[in-house]
Amino acid sequence: MNLKQLIFLFSFLFLIQTIQVQAVYSAVKKVPDQYPTIQKAIDAASPGDRVLVAAGTYFEHINLKKGVTLQGGWQKNFSMQDVKKYETIIDGAKEKGPVVIGADNAVIYGFTIIHGSLLVEGDSSLGSGIYCKNVSPKIINNIIRDNEPSGIYCSGSKATIKANRIYNNAQAGVYVQKDSRVTVTGNVIYGNKYSGISTGKKPISFIEAINNTIFKNERSGINLNDATGRIYNNIIYDNKNAGIRARHAPLVVANNTVTGNGQSGFTMENPAAVAKVINNIFYMNQEAGIRTAGQGYSSNLLFANGGLGKCNPDFLWCVRFQFGGYEDET
Repeated sequence: MNLKQLIFLFSFLFLIQTIQVQAVYSAVKKVPDQYPTIQKAIDAASPGDRVLVAAGTYFEHINLKKGVTLQGGWQKNFSMQDVKKYETIIDGAKEKGPVVIGADNAVIYGFTIIHGSLLVEGDSSLGSGIYCKNVSPKIINNIIRDNEPSGIYCSGSKATIKANRIYNNAQAGVYVQKDSRVTVTGNVIYGNKYSGISTGKKPISFIEAINNTIFKNERSGINLNDATGRIYNNIIYDNKNAGIRARHAPLVVANNTVTGNGQSGFTMENPAAVAKVINNIFYMNQEAGIRTAGQGYSSNLLFANGGLGKCNPDFLWCVRFQFGGYEDET
């Protein structure tokens, strides 16, 4: 056998081995065709596999698996996926606890997740629609509603939360704590009993919130009580407290439209912390457009804020467009 033949043989064997490896780690599991429950299909999957779930309601509490993709919204014969037409519901009503528990590099896509509840076991508690503790899942294009305490809970986690509808949860839509680094992009978050996005419990977390629509939550639109981050290109309106409330820096708030909130458009509670607030539109917020300690804001458009009081020519918001902050308005 000459050198060219040897090279060809080894190349062929390597190709066969590669195809075999891909076949092992790219299997598709189908529910309910092959497995009666979602959890049984996940348990049988390996990293790289997909679990496809046909339309219907599944009364389960599930644990995602590392590297496994879970997809809902499939037609009964699995010929087509349409998450709106073929609604796939995971309903946690029959037991207490979170509906879904996250895992590293797991993906959950195309489900309606409802009726998560709080489960207290000794000194620990679990709850919410999706519960993520020290994991890094991707949560994409789901409806997450009617859960307690929150729609999505993240503690010490690096989660990607993208293109979901998150509403009518008993506390926050998305709750983040304890040194989490969470990306929240392209979601619609509304009607939650606390803030749309809320934070708490140190160490300080980091949130990147981009291109979300956040409205009609019972507290603030975004509450960064124990977080820093980047808040870009969001539409935030009609929340009962502030549009965006913060306490820590560094923080960049840029290119957002913030309107009709019950307190200020942007509030920095800690006068020693300086946020960069730039190129935003703040209008018709009840207290002020921007409420800070006189620093950190520039190139914002503010008008018709201060709606709690009657118009007075001494108030800047009453007589002209505003390019300053809270101090100018009063």
